[in-house]
Amino acid sequence: MAKQNEAVFNPIRINADTCVRCDLCDWICPGDLIYKEADNKEKLPVVAYPDECWYCGLCQSICPTNAITVIFPECMIHNKTDVVTLLGKVLE
Repeated sequence: MAKQNEAVFNPIRINADTCVRCDLCDWICPGDLIYKEADNKEKLPVVAYPDECWYCGLCQSICPTNAITVIFPECMIHNKTDVVTLLGKVLE
């Protein structure tokens, strides 16, 4: 969660030129983070809660025009934590 004065990283970029406003990204998002006003072909979908994104990529994978790109923050790309620690597994 971002602090009050901190800008929130928006992980989902929607290309206004290629988005056909089909509502599929709104429908598939498991965290219900993307909001698209039903039957309004003028407005783009909005990422209502970007700080809660799971980076699952379902919105990107379902987009019929490839208008959505999931952008990972730098701290996730260059993570040096080993998989065992990330998964919380204890080696015996």
